[in-house]
Amino acid sequence: AVYAGVSLYDLIRDGASASATRLAAGLIAAGLLAHLPIVQVNRHHSYVDHFDLAVMLMDQDRLPEALEHLERSAEIEPTAPNVAIARCRLILQIRGATDAVEVCKGAVRLDPFAANAHYLLGTALEKLQRPAEAAGHFKLASEIEPTNGGFRRALDRARRASRRKSQVDGR
Repeated sequence: AVYAGVSLYDLIRDGASASATRLAAGLIAAGLLAHLPIVQVNRHHSYVDHFDLAVMLMDQDRLPEALEHLERSAEIEPTAPNVAIARCRLILQIRGATDAVEVCKGAVRLDPFAANAHYLLGTALEKLQRPAEAAGHFKLASEIEPTNGGFRRALDRARRASRRKSQVDGR
């Protein structure tokens, strides 16, 4: 992968990583670049560098590697909501709901108005058979983004599951 005579590897290595990875992600999304060699990012790079590399890796379905970069990004900048939400989504996908719940709760704490954080936490809770709690987070996600039909459908599904569970439990 060469851009203006300079490889993206060189751009990333030489410190232009945030813009270079955005360029690479754009090229990948446009179908102009099928695969990029991913370089090792040193700890002195910013959390954005790791986040951008994680996004690129996710686009290539290299999820475990993407999670490694999200973990590094979170170590560098533990208060970045976008990193916490991405980690929540990826941990839910790779490791499952049990591992994702605490990370998703952390994402909600960092940004209580992030509808996706509430939705992901609700999804994890729903998978753990905790529909009433899930419904609460789906409701918040729906209130934050009222035009999102997926959030409303998740809320309806969790409410139905919660009613069924209450009937079974005899409450």
